[in-house]
Amino acid sequence: PGPLILATAASRFGTESGWFDGTVIAMVGIDRVRFFAPLRRDDTMYVTGEVVETRPTSKPGRGIVTQRLTVTNQRQERVMEFQMSEMVAARPA
Repeated sequence: PGPLILATAASRFGTESGWFDGTVIAMVGIDRVRFFAPLRRDDTMYVTGEVVETRPTSKPGRGIVTQRLTVTNQRQERVMEFQMSEMVAARPA
């Protein structure tokens, strides 16, 4: 089911990419979820990400990072795409 693919993709990308190791404070939201094709039982799931926005928060040392994540299968067919925003620890300005 789609929600399981979304949760798995968000978790795998966060832990396997290493982009924000030890800096994530909280998940802010998931938006623009689109399903394009089913992910079948024997498929292999690949997740790629792109940072689409960064912005500071009102508290120093924190920021919001929005990423666009794309899920594909082993045939490079796009299965799902969504945006995920997280609050992260940031360097002081």
